[in-house]
Amino acid sequence: MALVVVSLFVSFIANFLGLNDLQKVSDRITQIHAFSPFLIAYFLIVRVFAEEIFFRGFLVKYAGWFFSSVLFGLAHFAYGSIAEVLGAFVLGLLLAKAFEKNKNILPNFLAHFFYNLIFLVTIL
Repeated sequence: MALVVVSLFVSFIANFLGLNDLQKVSDRITQIHAFSPFLIAYFLIVRVFAEEIFFRGFLVKYAGWFFSSVLFGLAHFAYGSIAEVLGAFVLGLLLAKAFEKNKNILPNFLAHFFYNLIFLVTIL
């Protein structure tokens, strides 16, 4: 739930600053879904799991919570949305700190999965 609340706050700030270009993300997700619904399942399950293992399970330990979050944000640049990159950075901070606190990747995987699921349901 914290991810959704923080995401809404980041969207509000991006909108206030005139940087809310999240429609690009929605358009890209819709294109992916039209091409193959199986790719959506890949993004939702495999990619979320891989991102959590790499960015939190590996990078947080060796590069720290801040640097791993910067890279997590930059990894979302392919959508072409500045708001997506900033949002992913902020959510990456939240997930990295949660991982440091809990020392368990499972809550991160579940939070990331359900966050993406909520986002996908609202788009599709």
